[in-house]
Amino acid sequence: MFRILRSLKKHIQKKIRKRNIDKYGSVGKNVLLQTTMKNISRPENIFLGDYVSLGSDIVMYATNQSKIIIGDGTIIAPRCKLLTSNHNYDTENLKSIPFDNINIVQDITIGEGVWLGDSVLVLPGVTIGRGAVIGGGSVVTKDIPDFAIAAGNPARVIKYRDKSVFLKLLQEKKFYRSIDWESLGGKEFINKE
Repeated sequence: MFRILRSLKKHIQKKIRKRNIDKYGSVGKNVLLQTTMKNISRPENIFLGDYVSLGSDIVMYATNQSKIIIGDGTIIAPRCKLLTSNHNYDTENLKSIPFDNINIVQDITIGEGVWLGDSVLVLPGVTIGRGAVIGGGSVVTKDIPDFAIAAGNPARVIKYRDKSVFLKLLQEKKFYRSIDWESLGGKEFINKE
């Protein structure tokens, strides 16, 4: 009996995911969506490349005038927030405090092969370059260059990845979600001392 109920639940969840995927502006192949639509604003202005993975409880806030573009092979960990809109709080014609009814909107672009760690906040107008890694809990207020590893509040570049290794794997299309890890013996864990 429990097996039948579990199977029915999986079937219903698969149908809901399929219906939700159709709401996005575009969705590439082999995309994993673990987040729900309750935290997604204007999904028609969100564009996902191939092999993208969106963790649970992600907030993506696009508007009618802004979009979020996520490149191939990007992994966004749980609880990340991507916001394309901010309140106007500092102009000569400010009509109220702490902000007025004017929203400032700008696109967010995330390059291919990017990894956003758990609970990263990306603010309007930010471009994160290909191959970048953003440390968990970081607040990205400005553009991050290709292959950079950035962390903090505000996020700052702390070092760079090996560009030649990244480009070789990119050319071979070896995105995390494209590899059959089980056939390679499953996940490996490294204990750094």
